[in-house]
Amino acid sequence: MPDATPLGHYIDLTASDGGIVRSYVVRPTSAPRALLVVLQHMDQRMPGWEGAANRPPALADTRPGVNPHVRQMAEAFAAQGYLAIAPSTFSRGRSGTHYGYRFEQGRWGQRLIRPMEPLPSTAIMLDIEASIAHGRKLAPYAQIGVVGYCWGGLLAWEAACSLGYLSAAVCHYGGGMESPAQRERQPLCPVLAHFPTDSRWMAPAGIEAFQAAHRSELARARAVEIRVHTGRYGFMQPQHTGYDAALALRVQAQALGFLQQHLVDGVSIA
Repeated sequence: MPDATPLGHYIDLTASDGGIVRSYVVRPTSAPRALLVVLQHMDQRMPGWEGAANRPPALADTRPGVNPHVRQMAEAFAAQGYLAIAPSTFSRGRSGTHYGYRFEQGRWGQRLIRPMEPLPSTAIMLDIEASIAHGRKLAPYAQIGVVGYCWGGLLAWEAACSLGYLSAAVCHYGGGMESPAQRERQPLCPVLAHFPTDSRWMAPAGIEAFQAAHRSELARARAVEIRVHTGRYGFMQPQHTGYDAALALRVQAQALGFLQQHLVDGVSIA
């Protein structure tokens, strides 16, 4: 049964390299069924251009947080009994604020994207691991999963392929998963990957290549479950022009079923 609506709060976590990771933590109202790390869209940018020096001091001191949609998703997962932690994957960028997809798709939004592009995913993986370490303190025996959207979907895939202690990962339109380097990787835990049919951000040929790469014995054993939905990139995000409320509900139900199967039902206590 879903819990009453849990309330989240921000906390500063310290990664293993000393980096400070602002994270949004939502605890269920009962004992956690499992631990989920929820990874956000790339719709929050860290100013790195020359105009950043001229920003007002109040804004210059503002640290990036977690976008509204992923905070809501963390709260929704917590309402289902999961301990949900959403790290600000932009914490290693410069100070900034939330702009959203409409801003991102404009000329100035593209200018703000550039400082984050060269940031190595290995550094951000330390932030994800910091979230997991904190979650383990709160729920020491819980199974661990990751869920991501857009860039977060790609990070969830990378986590599934590199962190051997994960039990499940759900990737929503993880742009970059279909690239040659990423699609040849093999996950270390079961993965549910949701892709859209439009071609604005993910080429259908790339998605087909990802599917072909995982028609292996490993995939047949349900290590990688792929679902392609008739919809646009960003169908889960209400602030995105591709948002589809009905599709979002169906996909969320599929994600919850997948997480139930791999994080809850498959767990035996000795």
